[in-house]
Amino acid sequence: MTKTQPTTAPGASDIHDVLRDGSALRVVLQPIIDLRLAQVAGYEALTRFGGSPVPPDVWFAAAELAGVGPELEALAMRRALERRAELPAGTFLAVNVSPHLLGSSAVQTVLDQAAPLDGVVVELTEHVDPGERGELLRGLAGVRSRGARIALDDTGTGYSGLREIATLKPDVVKLDRSFVDHCDTDAVKAAVVESLCGIAHRLQATLVAEGVERTEELDWLQQAGVPLAQGWLLGHPHESPRPLAISTVERLRSRADLSTAPNRATAGAVMHWAPGVASSDVFAPARNAVRHRDGVDALVHVVLDAARRPQALVMWASDGPVGDPFPITLRTLTSTSLAQLARQIPARPRRHRYDPVVCTNGDGTYLGVVEVDQILRVLADEVDARPSSSAARPRNTNSA
Repeated sequence: MTKTQPTTAPGASDIHDVLRDGSALRVVLQPIIDLRLAQVAGYEALTRFGGSPVPPDVWFAAAELAGVGPELEALAMRRALERRAELPAGTFLAVNVSPHLLGSSAVQTVLDQAAPLDGVVVELTEHVDPGERGELLRGLAGVRSRGARIALDDTGTGYSGLREIATLKPDVVKLDRSFVDHCDTDAVKAAVVESLCGIAHRLQATLVAEGVERTEELDWLQQAGVPLAQGWLLGHPHESPRPLAISTVERLRSRADLSTAPNRATAGAVMHWAPGVASSDVFAPARNAVRHRDGVDALVHVVLDAARRPQALVMWASDGPVGDPFPITLRTLTSTSLAQLARQIPARPRRHRYDPVVCTNGDGTYLGVVEVDQILRVLADEVDARPSSSAARPRNTNSA
């Protein structure tokens, strides 16, 4: 007999059925778009419960009431982390967790089994109870030690949200969709978005606008310098990781004003995430046999120490390093101008001249990389946009 899906809040028996039969819980992936580069930056893993019309948050709330909240949260996180192998190279995976369950043994076991978590963003889905803040900070330190970054969801809804930014120091700040809705016409919402964009920049965090559903909102967010966005306009949740629609790529590129917008002229504006890898994974004796292999697809990874400070670069394929690590010859802050970087690049050793530039925050913690070709593209666009000096200067027609 086929079990009827609940149309109201699921009961304890429904929750236990899901925990017994893991196939009833599935994960869909929604793209998160880099508005500066017009490409997918990552995917958020979202939980679905079969064909149930009941929203996922109701299921998780019911699991709490049934006394199995940590177990359901851990199952959802395990299923999400299993999808990492399907993602396109260079993209990250965002997984959700309730702050009060992060320290539970069930969730911690999943994180331990899935480590290292480079390329994973752990997203806190609720506001934090002040009484639990100390325990949460310890849990976040453990998450970061495994290689993951931290995101704070629904930011902007009240003073508590700003307090959490200051206390938790997230790597990613997700702007609540209520401020994105008609931000192009609502002056108050626009002011909130611009303020949070500035706060995130000062804190060396990345701002993500959620719930983008109108092209006018998308255009305004891009012009305002918001780096990342997600929403139905940019991509629905899907069973498999979908690329950004060509029409959206063309729209973003056509509206990218790389030559004049001030926020486009710094390293932080064109920085992107390159996966980090623990130094122990690179230098371990078992890895030493894996050396240069022709014809292997590999991407630059950043070798990090235990404090998330960059130590070297390494080419990394699906099964490990492709060759020895090589030195970082240029580091920078996100506020450094691209013109200044362009002047520093020729001073690097010739063999490393086109290696990525590594961005860090003030204490040396890794943030991302800047590709040399992207620097050159922005500066070339700036030159092309300038009026010709000969055209701007009146010609002297008097004969000598």
